[in-house]
Amino acid sequence: MIALGPCPAGLHEEVYNIPASDSYTSRALLTRPAPGSRPSPGPLIVLFHPGGFFLGSPAKLTVYARPLAKLFHASVLCPSYRFAPEHAFPTGVEDTWAALTWAAHHAAEIGANPSRGFLVGGISSGANFAVALTRRAVEAGLRPPLTGTWVSIFMGLKEKEAVPEAYRPLWASHEQHRDALVIDGPKAATMWEYYKPAIASPLFNPLASPFEEILGAMPKMFLQVAGHDLFRDDGLILAYALQDRGVGVKLEVYPRVCHSFWVFAPGLTVSKRFVSDVVEGFAWLLGVSVEALDPGWETAIAMPAMKVADE
Repeated sequence: MIALGPCPAGLHEEVYNIPASDSYTSRALLTRPAPGSRPSPGPLIVLFHPGGFFLGSPAKLTVYARPLAKLFHASVLCPSYRFAPEHAFPTGVEDTWAALTWAAHHAAEIGANPSRGFLVGGISSGANFAVALTRRAVEAGLRPPLTGTWVSIFMGLKEKEAVPEAYRPLWASHEQHRDALVIDGPKAATMWEYYKPAIASPLFNPLASPFEEILGAMPKMFLQVAGHDLFRDDGLILAYALQDRGVGVKLEVYPRVCHSFWVFAPGLTVSKRFVSDVVEGFAWLLGVSVEALDPGWETAIAMPAMKVADE
C-alpha cells in the first residue's frame, strides 16, 4: 500500500470503517501518538487526499499524517470517499462530510481533544472538500467547531461565472495557464466532465451566493498556491474574499511552478520550502510556535520517500 516503511516508534496506525451512507463505508487511516506516549489527548486533524475527484487513496497522505501526528501530538484521520465518474457530485463531498462529522463525534475514541484544535485540510480536490466542509460546518453549527483549515492547491471555482463580480477582474489563470504542466485545460475539462460539479452549490464553490456573512464566520485558513497552475486564481480569490471579511489567512504563493510541483520535483528549493511551510502553516493554525517543535521539524515531511500505490 505504501513505501514509507513501518509505523515509526512512538506512533500508532490503524484503520477505521466509517459509515458514510447506507451503501458506502469510508475506510479511514488513523495516525496518532501511541497510547501512553503523550500526557493528554492532542488536536484532531482530518485530511482528504488529492486525485481529481476520480482516483487516489488516503495512503497518499501518510507522508503528512506521520510528521503532523508526531510534531503536534495530533490524531490525524485520512478517510476515503467515492470517486467520479461512477459517483459524480455531490457524492464525494457528502462522503467526506459524513467522515468529518463522525470524527467530531468520536474524537475521544481516536485519542483526540478538539478543544486543542480541530482542523480539516486537503490537497487539490481534497482541498476543495476541505473548504466546502468548512463552510458547511459553520452553516450547520458543527460541534465541536472547526478551528482552522489547510487548503493546498485549491480548485473550486471552475469558471468565471462562479466568481463573485467584485473578484472577476482577478480571474486570469485558467486562460494564462491553459497549457500548464500536470493539469492543463483539456485535463481539467475531463475532470469536470467526470465530477459534474454545480458551480452555484456551496458544496463545490465556497463563494456561491449567499456567501458574505457565512464567509466572515469561517475559521482561519492556511492556503498554498502554485503560481504557474491553472487553478492559481481559485486559491488567490478565495484568500482575498476571506481577508476582505476579516478572516485570518496565511497565504503562501510559489512562483513559476505547476500543480503538485513538490511531488514531481522534491529536490527544488521551492519544493523544500513548500513542505516546511506545511509544518509552519499547521503550527499557525494550532497556535503553536515552531520553536517549540522537535528539532529537525523543517525536514519532517520527507517527500522523496512518498511512493504510494492507489488501492
